[in-house]
Amino acid sequence: MGLITLGFRTRLPDGVEGQVRPRSGQTFKNALAIPNAPGTVDADYAEEWMVIVRNDAPVPRRIVHGERIAQAVFARFLPLSLVVGDVARTTERVGGFGSTGRT
Repeated sequence: MGLITLGFRTRLPDGVEGQVRPRSGQTFKNALAIPNAPGTVDADYAEEWMVIVRNDAPVPRRIVHGERIAQAVFARFLPLSLVVGDVARTTERVGGFGSTGRT
């Protein structure tokens, strides 16, 4: 696993996040994975952008300057005000992730 610097730094506008994702061709053809995809870049981050990569191929892999290994998607978000309180059960579904109540 390695940390690849992308060669630029920027600050995003307030209310916008960057999501760094793998390029599908790199994953499929070269077994190059981004394990925390999508990696989030917050609006107040002003340092050089980087991407974590993992080589899932059985041989060593060299990434060359200018190679397109990732892509960014920008998304607006709304900050929410959360209120602490009790949450009443509104459904009979229990069990968490993937639980539909059906067997």
